[in-house]
Amino acid sequence: MRLSKPVLAAIVIAIVVIAGAVIYKAFIAKPVVKEVKVGVILPLTGPASKEGWIARHGIELAIEHINRQGGVKSLGGAKLVPIFADSAGKPEVGMAEAERLITVEKVHVLTGCYQSAVTLPVAGVAEKYKIPFMVADAISDKITEQGYKYVFRVHGKASWYGRDAVKFIVDMNKKYGTDFKKIALVYEDDEFGKSSAEGFKKYLKQLAPGYEIVIEESYPLAAADLTPLVTKVKAADPDVVVHVAYVSDAILFFRAMKTLNWCPKVYLGLGAAGQAHHDFIKGLGKDAEYVFTQTEWQPDLLLSPKLKGFKWVNDEYRQKYGEDMVGISADCYSSTWVLYYAIEKAGSLDPDKIRDALASIVMDLPSKEVNVILPYTKIDLTSEGQNPHTAICVAQILEGKFRIVWPVEFATVEAKWPIPSWEERG
Repeated sequence: MRLSKPVLAAIVIAIVVIAGAVIYKAFIAKPVVKEVKVGVILPLTGPASKEGWIARHGIELAIEHINRQGGVKSLGGAKLVPIFADSAGKPEVGMAEAERLITVEKVHVLTGCYQSAVTLPVAGVAEKYKIPFMVADAISDKITEQGYKYVFRVHGKASWYGRDAVKFIVDMNKKYGTDFKKIALVYEDDEFGKSSAEGFKKYLKQLAPGYEIVIEESYPLAAADLTPLVTKVKAADPDVVVHVAYVSDAILFFRAMKTLNWCPKVYLGLGAAGQAHHDFIKGLGKDAEYVFTQTEWQPDLLLSPKLKGFKWVNDEYRQKYGEDMVGISADCYSSTWVLYYAIEKAGSLDPDKIRDALASIVMDLPSKEVNVILPYTKIDLTSEGQNPHTAICVAQILEGKFRIVWPVEFATVEAKWPIPSWEERG
């Protein structure tokens, strides 16, 4: 049967229309994703700005490495684009910046905020707007205990730092045959300090019978002089000072100790914060020697067979920022990689799909897919968004460097225990 010209023309037109629709659906209806907007909230000014910039450097380097290797491949190589916001260390500012990043900048995910007091309200904002939030590097237990569905954390929480601080003191007393059981617990009075102190007290009672907190004192982060506080602590005659601090107040505390010519037998920074990075050493010089501090990462860890393959990461960080990575930068670097991995798995910018990908993450470490440089065996975000497989070390400042001394499986040198008095240092 021969088709008439009008019928033939109609068929041709139909074919063209159908083909056009297919082409539109394949190439136009699905616009190419060029970038993934990552909102980053940090204290870039204010009392914790030193730590805030270290966190920023870790996140920046991770994004540089992710984009260098091809970006998000499941999204056609879309690049991660960080949009930074300054909380100034103030919860209300952090909340406002989170709202702005989500509603104005239209970020696809959030990360930050370093300080627990800022992270808690920002987590509420992320939950309200259903935007995935990767916590970096705040440790308050409450952050992942609110029943939130969009909040995730790779690193440890405050009570675990308290637990491991108690274990460290007990282990070292046994190892060196000492009996240092009188403890001063001192902390800055925001959420980070309070939650860390509560965790320490809880586990001291459980794990260290016979140990005693002879004095407990808190102080405002903005304090300009801690001499009166140190005078009170000295009068209580503790063997061990356990101190939760940021850089600036840790330096103030130590300067007051020297002014008063007093040094406890052991000084331990709890929470892997102020005492655990280079500005503490720079600020005190030789006076920082022998300080113990909790840390989740120091270059010493690159000596282990498990992590030696990541030496290049620290080398690039040092070349770019002029110093080695520390726990803050390593946590933020690693957490950013895990966030990227979830976006890769989701293959979408839909926040619910990214959230579901985060909530399904279970991976053994080290991994070929993500650069998690922390000394963990595993990451599992399936329960409350909190990874339970964390590791907290203790470093001692020896000859101007952080050296891992505990636990034994990560230790690279013997500890100097107890620490020398000011007179013994000469």
